[in-house]
Amino acid sequence: MSQKKEWSAKSHLKLSGMPAIKLLKNFDSSWLKGGHSVKRLAELSSLNFIERKEVFVLMGLSG
Repeated sequence: MSQKKEWSAKSHLKLSGMPAIKLLKNFDSSWLKGGHSVKRLAELSSLNFIERKEVFVLMGLSG
């Protein structure tokens, strides 16, 4: 990523008011029940929904 794009991304994140940056690789999936939820998490991390032009909505509190 170019320095300008990296600065822009950091600025947008700062302005968004999000309390912290969270990554899927750090997500504790041990509390997920059933294969359906684990499958959804894997789908999210693959980003294949973007190529299919689908919307992925995450709801809930951050953190």
